[in-house]
Amino acid sequence: EHIEDDEKVISEINRALVSNGCLLLTVPAYKCLWSCWDQISHHKRRYSKRELVNKLEKNGFTIKKVTYYMSFIFPLFAAFRLFIRITKSGKNDYKMENSVEFRTVPIINEVLLVMLRFEKWLLRYINLPFGASIIILADKTTGVACNSSIRYGK
Repeated sequence: EHIEDDEKVISEINRALVSNGCLLLTVPAYKCLWSCWDQISHHKRRYSKRELVNKLEKNGFTIKKVTYYMSFIFPLFAAFRLFIRITKSGKNDYKMENSVEFRTVPIINEVLLVMLRFEKWLLRYINLPFGASIIILADKTTGVACNSSIRYGK
């Protein structure tokens, strides 16, 4: 999401990846959630699941798992983005330090961490139907499969 020509980079990753290598990629989801915070974060785009799968498959990857994540916070996240859009308080020159979205509140961080750990556990069994981000596991189309269980930090 930070690179102008994402397909060129996807192709280059495939070229550089060893034959049994895997790509684990996370990107922001839903173009309709684009806001000034994406600009502040230097994003070039938000993705749909289908768009991301198509770009990876077009550039020689086999998809092993694709799902949304950050699903439990998604309703709050989407409502906040909608509120900003409706009230026009999300102007492009909005200061990052004034944003609730960028404040660190320890108790909220702890609650979010518990929720994300639960999602991590759920992802072993199901794909989530929506979320603020997309996570995708893919391997080179070589016939050698990578492990399709997504594992990431505690």
